[in-house]
Amino acid sequence: MGGNYAISSLGGYDPYMMYALNSPNYYALLQAQAGNETQGAGQAATASEPAFKGSDEELANLPKADYSESNNTGTILGVGATAAITIAGLAYAAKRGNGKGIKAGLKAIWNGITGKADDAAAEGVSKKLNEIKVTLGADGKPRYQIPGKTTKVTDQNEIQRLLDENKELRSLSGLGKNIDKKIESATFKLEDGGVINTITFDGDKIVRITNNNGADITAQFVKDGKLLSSFNNVADREFATKIEQAITKVKNVDKEVLGKQYDLSDITYTTRIGDNQAKVFRAKINANTQNGGSKPEIKELTTLKDLDADSDEVLAYIRTQREAGNDISAIIGKDFVEKGKLPNGFKIGTFNMQDGNNLIRVVDGKADGITIGGVFYDGKSDKFKAYMEKHEKAINDMIKDALKDNKIPEGATILPI
Repeated sequence: MGGNYAISSLGGYDPYMMYALNSPNYYALLQAQAGNETQGAGQAATASEPAFKGSDEELANLPKADYSESNNTGTILGVGATAAITIAGLAYAAKRGNGKGIKAGLKAIWNGITGKADDAAAEGVSKKLNEIKVTLGADGKPRYQIPGKTTKVTDQNEIQRLLDENKELRSLSGLGKNIDKKIESATFKLEDGGVINTITFDGDKIVRITNNNGADITAQFVKDGKLLSSFNNVADREFATKIEQAITKVKNVDKEVLGKQYDLSDITYTTRIGDNQAKVFRAKINANTQNGGSKPEIKELTTLKDLDADSDEVLAYIRTQREAGNDISAIIGKDFVEKGKLPNGFKIGTFNMQDGNNLIRVVDGKADGITIGGVFYDGKSDKFKAYMEKHEKAINDMIKDALKDNKIPEGATILPI
């Protein structure tokens, strides 16, 4: 049989899936997400025109992918479009289908890539550091970050320090749309036949099931942490199925489970944005803390290490690059490390510039966003455009002054030219 995955065993011709499956961008991200499940690493892909050429009506109803490239943050991504879905990719797609098959899983992944899904696995992949990142610290010394070289922090004082310094790390405490997340353990309510049951699970084990009559019914449905494989009556079997489906929803942070009906409590969940990961505990989820909710507590934080110029990791990375024909040794040279001079072959990437009470983000020598009153407005926003219309010359002069004589502003990243 031919390689048309949008027909046959997936259940009939589907133009939506045909478009997705003929997109190299889709293939690469599918494999990247499958790789995250098995190896903890992922790639993003460059875009090319999809092969699907459907009718105007079919095309109008297809999801619109964002094929724009972004290479201005110092985290340049690897490229790897592929010509076929791997076994790992299909297995991952089946898993994302939540029991509804590969087709449902492929659509779920495509929705994640195009921003239509509630979770953000594609977002997590897209922010992975893929080459060395160099930032000048407040002490004038460079800090280096290398792909895959992370550190795990459990000391609460150190976690708080990192959260105070980094807005993106703070966002790991929540369960928002732009975060790859999973609930690892929790207690929740499940209604069945007018009876409210309380279920606690931890990982793949069901710990306890009680009902609102005060009865512990765990042994009736569970053995060694797993649901029984057979039951004496249809009602028990149906209830066991409801339990299994509910736990899957809770683990996957389905929007439904965050409402009052499930009354989630004692929740431990993991979140990820790129290389930054957190393990979070929350006693109770509600609309707000005033109504019985509780603040999330980050118990464990994994983030990229800040490395010194003479660290083994940095020296090894530079040697590996040289062996591949790419000499970047200037980033640990004396002129850069001790004098702060911009290394040959590099340019200023991203930095922030104070403008009174406002903070201007500068990318590749141009203003690209502004923080006003603690709220960030990107370069496409009306607020930023209006601000630039009023103050463009003054801001451009400030940027020119900050970069003259090859100065490296505090907190700036540097990138290869």
